[in-house]
Amino acid sequence: MPKESLRSTYISNQPNGWTFSDIPTRFPNSSANVVHSNSSSHISEASTTVKQLIAASLLQFGATSLSMPFEVGKVLLQVQYNPRLKIGPYYSSDLNADQNDDDDDLDDLDDPSDPDDLNSHSNYFRFEEDAPKAPLKPKKHIPKDKDGYLAQRPSYLVPLQADGGVWRMMRAVSKSHEGLSGLWKGTLTSSIFDISFSTLQPLFLSALSTIFLPSNTLSFLPIHQLPSPLKPLGVHVLAHTLTAVTLSPLDLVRTRMIVQSTSSTSAGTCRRAYSGPIDALRKIANREGGWQVMWTHPNLLLPTIVESSFKSLLQLCAPLVVERLLGVSVDSRPATYAVCELLWSVATMTLTLPLETVRRRLQTQDRSLVRAQQPGQLTPCIDTRPSPAAGMVECVYRIVTEECSDSSGSRWSGFKSLFRGFGLGLSASSMVFVLGMFGGVDVGEGWTEI
Repeated sequence: MPKESLRSTYISNQPNGWTFSDIPTRFPNSSANVVHSNSSSHISEASTTVKQLIAASLLQFGATSLSMPFEVGKVLLQVQYNPRLKIGPYYSSDLNADQNDDDDDLDDLDDPSDPDDLNSHSNYFRFEEDAPKAPLKPKKHIPKDKDGYLAQRPSYLVPLQADGGVWRMMRAVSKSHEGLSGLWKGTLTSSIFDISFSTLQPLFLSALSTIFLPSNTLSFLPIHQLPSPLKPLGVHVLAHTLTAVTLSPLDLVRTRMIVQSTSSTSAGTCRRAYSGPIDALRKIANREGGWQVMWTHPNLLLPTIVESSFKSLLQLCAPLVVERLLGVSVDSRPATYAVCELLWSVATMTLTLPLETVRRRLQTQDRSLVRAQQPGQLTPCIDTRPSPAAGMVECVYRIVTEECSDSSGSRWSGFKSLFRGFGLGLSASSMVFVLGMFGGVDVGEGWTEI
């Protein structure tokens, strides 16, 4: 084929063909775009974090609301003063006994068949010196209030629960002047306390681990799997104790919010002392010695340290005792491991429940020097001991020697008063055990206490 025949197939160079421009050396808007993208990513991360915090808070509030009736019943049962002899104000048995004695005396005077009766027919005309002398009966002391009137138990108090447990106390609260809403007193304060505790405890643990524990590759392992667990165990217990001491004023407010009366007087005045956690903190600080007293007072600081450290030590020692001392592994014998954890939880509750009872009692005591009723003073919805205890030892002594946990009146009833709420804790531990055995819950995660 000749060369001229191929020229017709070439594309002619048009003036409007493809052209290429030089690559610009500067992008005037590039830095602004980068800054805008970074700020938007930060805003997105912050919004995601806020949403997660709100969701976690709502979830914690819902969980606290479900368990709050049991907590209210348990706290009221622990704080309730149930004297063994039933002597003192607000007990109608003394008044009835005195009234019956007076009725018997009137019946004796009106009985004409009694030869010693001065009103009988045979003794009517006798002189006073010839009349038989009847022995004088000692009169029992009838309790009176400050105005001289006979003391009667206020109707706004929850009926005294001599027998039964938390369930009976919950039923009594719902049927009293507190009403059904009385079972959810202190829900907001309890939710704030739980959220604060779960937030501060890891922070204290991280700071203490940085100070006392050397960094190594085994730090991610649980305590019972470490070659030397004593030092990490002490750090965990110390972090738990510091968190409890830091939040002790909030725990004080939670107990006061549960114990306070929310009913109204006949004049329409509400007996509620605290409208919320902030109001309770302010009033307690103003009436009872200032803000620092809520941390440093011996009746608050010492019970907090003893209870929190002892309870956390026993709970953290459970895997160490079961796996190392008893030689039971969760992988080889899961059923035996679950039974051992159940027994350990019951033993832990037996040892720590008296400490919790004493702490609740001391938290309800008014530490102000003014004993007269004033605005903002706590008015309990249950019977409390008229005289405050000086400390933990006296509180235990008064409970054992003065009170009873049932109507039998045995000498062990006072000792059993230290373990009010034990049945509820045993039921919760048993439920966790059953769910771990048959519901697929990991038994190595511990137990639940209400």
